[in-house]
Amino acid sequence: MARLNWWLMPPEPDASGYRQAIADLRAGHGGPDFAPHITIGGGFEGEAARALEEVGKRAGTFLAPPIGIAGLSDSDAVHRCIYLDIRMAPELLSLHDALCRLCPPRSPSTYRPHLSLLYGRLPPDERGAIRDSLASRTFPGFTASRLALWQTGDSPWREVGAVTIA
Repeated sequence: MARLNWWLMPPEPDASGYRQAIADLRAGHGGPDFAPHITIGGGFEGEAARALEEVGKRAGTFLAPPIGIAGLSDSDAVHRCIYLDIRMAPELLSLHDALCRLCPPRSPSTYRPHLSLLYGRLPPDERGAIRDSLASRTFPGFTASRLALWQTGDSPWREVGAVTIA
């Protein structure tokens, strides 16, 4: 069984702007490359084909959540080194809850929606400087209608399928 995560993917042209921000930060501060995303259901073990089938059968009942950017933050957590806080819309929470029921996470935790811009471990002063350097950059909100299933336990991470929601 694989370690799997459901990610909401930003649509184009927004995705290319987020990809560029990730690439710029990685070039200046290191860290791995990754696709811009919001983890909506994650950390579960299972078979990708079965997860795609189960979620795909219910895709018509999910509403594509509006993604609003609440602010820029940093953390000492590797996968939230520099990230955008996402506003908790009712549609986002409903989708998260539904995916957790269908694909229960190994270690349930409080849901904190975010879109990471840099993975890594940096000291607080460097993270603060990065945040300051991004203050003039615009990060638009979007409606997320593409729900992608990613295998993240192995390296490299890879998308194994996707479902479109309305």
